[in-house]
Amino acid sequence: ILHRRHEALEVGARGLRRTAFGITRPQRQTLDRATDRLESVTRRLISHQRVRLSEVASKVQVLSPLSTLGRGYAIPQDASGKILRTVAELPSGTRFLLRVSDGAVPCESSDG
Repeated sequence: ILHRRHEALEVGARGLRRTAFGITRPQRQTLDRATDRLESVTRRLISHQRVRLSEVASKVQVLSPLSTLGRGYAIPQDASGKILRTVAELPSGTRFLLRVSDGAVPCESSDG
């Protein structure tokens, strides 16, 4: 008798698993489709952001003072690093640094 009850429980459990599987199958399929869409949208968004980041990085590179120096320009600076923009800031005998692409050159202004 105990053996038959155990078998009956096993049969019932298998049927319950099949029923549960059948009930949850549509929800699992819906979840799988939603997951696929989410992954696709995420990939597109990341790809778009990479392109945008590349565009911004290119603009920053063009506007970089170091790029300007690389094109042959130089920037005069006082000892504290302040950029000297006018002749008035460089009276005769003023020591300053001339910043170039690969370093700085010590200089002294003179009467033109």
